[in-house]
Amino acid sequence: MASSFDQAAQAPRSAKQHWTLWEADILVACGLKHQFVTVFEPDSGQLMQSFIHGFDLDNSLLLLDGLYPVLQKRLPPNSTFWLQIRCEYGFFNLKVALIEIEEHSKGEWITVKVLSSALSHNRRWQSRVFFEPRQGPRVDLQLDNQPLQQAYVVNLSRKGAQVDLYGTNLSLGLIRKRSLHGHFFFNDRFQLRLDATIRQSRFLRKPCCHTQLRILFNRLNDQQQMLLDSFIDTLGTSPNDTYPLSSLLSPAAMA
Repeated sequence: MASSFDQAAQAPRSAKQHWTLWEADILVACGLKHQFVTVFEPDSGQLMQSFIHGFDLDNSLLLLDGLYPVLQKRLPPNSTFWLQIRCEYGFFNLKVALIEIEEHSKGEWITVKVLSSALSHNRRWQSRVFFEPRQGPRVDLQLDNQPLQQAYVVNLSRKGAQVDLYGTNLSLGLIRKRSLHGHFFFNDRFQLRLDATIRQSRFLRKPCCHTQLRILFNRLNDQQQMLLDSFIDTLGTSPNDTYPLSSLLSPAAMA
C-alpha cells in the first residue's frame, strides 16, 4: 500500500489542497463502519460500490477496494470519476482521478487522487428536468395485448424517467410485468421508441387517480443517447445544490 501512495504522490499537483477535520472524520467513520461507497463513472453512467481501505490526506490519496459490479471496460490512468459517502450532513461527494490499479489474490487495490469535494442533499448523479402534471412529453405505452395507454413524463434524466398514467389503477399488473415498450413524443421533431424496466409502480388518488411509474431505459444506442442528452440540455436542469463543507458549519465549529 505504501508503494502505491509513494508513486501516486509524484502525480501532477492538481489534487485537493485543504482538508478539514470534519472531512477527515467522515472518511474515518466510513472506514471504521466498513461503509459502502457509491462510485459513479460519468462516461458510462454506471453506478458501482467500493470500500475505502485507507487514505493519505497530505497527498490527497485514497486506497479503494475493487469496484462492484466491474466496469465493462477498464478505466485508463488519470480518468476521473466520483465517490459518494452518505454522512450525517447529507452526501459527501469526492471527485477523484485514477492513479493505479494493483491486482492481488482476492481482487484489486485502486489508488485515486482526490481533486475536489463538496456536500449535497441530492444523491442523484444524472441531470434531471421536471414538468408540470400533464404538461410533459406524451408517452404511448404498450402493455401486453391491451390498447395503448397514454401517459405523461413528470421528470426525465438521460437514464430514466417518471411517468404518470391517469385513470385506472394499473400498478398491480405493471409490478408483475416489470418491463414495457413506449413511444416517447418529446416534441414534433424528436420521438423515440424505447424499452424500459419498471423500477417502481404505485397508485395515487391525489390530486386525481393515477398510476405513477419510475422507469429505467434499456439498451439506448449512441444516437438515441445523444438525442436524449441534447433534449435535456436544451430544457436546462434544476440548480446543483452542492456546497462546500465549511458552509454547513459555524466558525466556532471549524476552529
